[in-house]
Amino acid sequence: MTPKTLLKLPLLSAALILLAAPLQAQLSGTDNFNDNIKDTAKWGADAFGGGAILVEANARLEYRVATPQTLADSDEATRPWILNTAGNSDGFDVILDVFNNATPSGDNSASIGLVVTSLENAADSISMDLNRSGPSGDGSGFLAILRSNAASGEVLPYTVPTSHPSVTTGSVRLSYNPTTKIFTAYYDPDGSGNGAQWEVYGSFGVGASGGGSMRNSPWQLASNMGFQVSVSGSSEGLIVASGAIYADNFSAAPLGSSSNNADLFALTLSSGTLTPVFASATTSYTASVTNATTSLTVTPTVSQANASVKVNNVSVVSGTTSGAISLNVGSNTITTVVTAQ
Repeated sequence: MTPKTLLKLPLLSAALILLAAPLQAQLSGTDNFNDNIKDTAKWGADAFGGGAILVEANARLEYRVATPQTLADSDEATRPWILNTAGNSDGFDVILDVFNNATPSGDNSASIGLVVTSLENAADSISMDLNRSGPSGDGSGFLAILRSNAASGEVLPYTVPTSHPSVTTGSVRLSYNPTTKIFTAYYDPDGSGNGAQWEVYGSFGVGASGGGSMRNSPWQLASNMGFQVSVSGSSEGLIVASGAIYADNFSAAPLGSSSNNADLFALTLSSGTLTPVFASATTSYTASVTNATTSLTVTPTVSQANASVKVNNVSVVSGTTSGAISLNVGSNTITTVVTAQ
């Protein structure tokens, strides 16, 4: 019997789509911290808890603790971005490089990353961090947490870190879609040095209809007061010296800012194995299935969150499966097309 052969052709287009009008309030700007001086036009007064401080030194933003609180209490320091803010009706992307080489004890933890807080109610917030935990803690990796006034704190059940126990350098990202009122948390486990390769941690719905894949809880958004973005670090019972925990390369941009990134981050089949092994720069694959397989699905994941993707000319949400594709005996061609936006 002749096996069915699938010719995979993920054709990567780069159609650039520009925004028709400026956003109501653009959350935008960058800081690489290279000048070792806090830019007070971009950053507001730091908020401290316990013995934590944030220091711009060594061309980065360092989190330090000289005298920690007791193990029962947390040290925390937060620096708010004040150059601009986004209204509730504005989408945005915020990105931060993070380094965390802390060694907490017991079930204690230390983290560094981003937090977005509603200006209408400070109890409504979402964070995305690189977290390191002690040997009896929840594990070390990337962690997103949704909090809300409606849930009286962290939305349960508790989220847990990704399994990256040896990762000390990475990048974190939070994106907000005002149409769906959903935040999506991303991480890059090896940082921005070799270009961003984002992986999705999960999505979090903050509107009445929910819609997030990870957690959902409504925020108070009726007054359209907007959002505050901050860099934040925390630790428990831990002396943190210079260079142990720090942030770098902060950037904020409106969601949908034009990009020419039309790469695939991942491509998987419900049956068969891609040959060669998937790589973003590869544009042609083959795979074989048995004659008993009459259809399959394709799951494409784009590298740039705003890019769109089609499988056999049918739109597919990035990271989800396509509709079933019927197969004939012999060669079958399936196209995957990514369009940058």
